[in-house]
Amino acid sequence: MLNEKLNNENLDIVALLEKLSKTALAQNVITEINGWCEQSEIFTFYENAGLLETKSKKTQSLHHCKIAQITPTIQLIHSPDDVYQTLEQNETVPILIRHEKSRLKSIDDNTFSIFVEKKKKAQNRSKEKKAVTIKQQTTITLFFSLQTVFDDFQKRLIKARCPVESDSNTRSLTIPGSHEQHIKDIVKDLKKEYKVSLEY
Repeated sequence: MLNEKLNNENLDIVALLEKLSKTALAQNVITEINGWCEQSEIFTFYENAGLLETKSKKTQSLHHCKIAQITPTIQLIHSPDDVYQTLEQNETVPILIRHEKSRLKSIDDNTFSIFVEKKKKAQNRSKEKKAVTIKQQTTITLFFSLQTVFDDFQKRLIKARCPVESDSNTRSLTIPGSHEQHIKDIVKDLKKEYKVSLEY
């Protein structure tokens, strides 16, 4: 990559890394690379160097090959083979990943690394339960023994602007439960003319 950058100042480093990698680069990696390209035209090339990634500060202090602390969990180191042997002797169960010259080696999904974080998040999203809303509405259905009362009741409901579903075959009126007060008021008025009895 260094030779390519020296020969081509307009080199798209993100595109180059994506070409070398089997999988898409994590968004945070792309953001960091773009930030470096915007802020500086100077690149430092390190031979026989690597990245040490671990959450443990104790593990980070087990060797003396640190070049720079990139993030709280990532160190730029020299002599990665020596560091690996040191960590192995201290029973920290390290994993050594050697990238090929022509492409980057993929990292197992079960390995702790920010470079597989995006993929794990995508897997978690696929396991999320989909949200569903169930709306419940209670209705009241009235059945009338007299056609005249059926017609009168329906007219009163319409006059009160109460939504009503009418079935003349069964002489029934269906009203939303939220309009129950209208029913009570109309029944009260009808009792002045009829002997009204409600059956449940």
